[in-house]
Amino acid sequence: MKLLQSALLIIFLQCVPAVAETHSNAYVLVAPGVVTGAGLSDPVVELALGGEAVFAKTFGLGVEVGGFALDKRVDSVFGIASVAGYYHFSRSDSKFDPFVTGGYSAVIPSGSSLANFGAGVNRWFAPHLGVKFVFRDYLYSGDGQVNLASFGVGLLFH
Repeated sequence: MKLLQSALLIIFLQCVPAVAETHSNAYVLVAPGVVTGAGLSDPVVELALGGEAVFAKTFGLGVEVGGFALDKRVDSVFGIASVAGYYHFSRSDSKFDPFVTGGYSAVIPSGSSLANFGAGVNRWFAPHLGVKFVFRDYLYSGDGQVNLASFGVGLLFH
């Protein structure tokens, strides 16, 4: 946890001079996926809301809150709150904005810690409207390895 905090602080301090070039986005997405662990594999669906501040069109810091449901059972619903860093590969004249991401997530209400990483692309159709495609993998290695992988599609707002 301290390593993640230190890394985020370093990224933030490097981006302070670029605050004037900061832009932000928010999104809502749906992400079907699969959770595996202990020899089992179950389908899962996520509905999430998130946002990101991007500094100097390259580095970003984002937060996301999502609800997951396993097998359409009400008793299997849980949440995940995440904070993540982003790196954007885009050029300023492109409507395509590819990125990689990684960070920390906590399961709600248990508080279990997860690592998350992924990659995706934002496609801007208008100055303030786009679509987000993202693959994300959440990893838990506490009392046994659990892996939650999902592919999300959602609306993106500037």
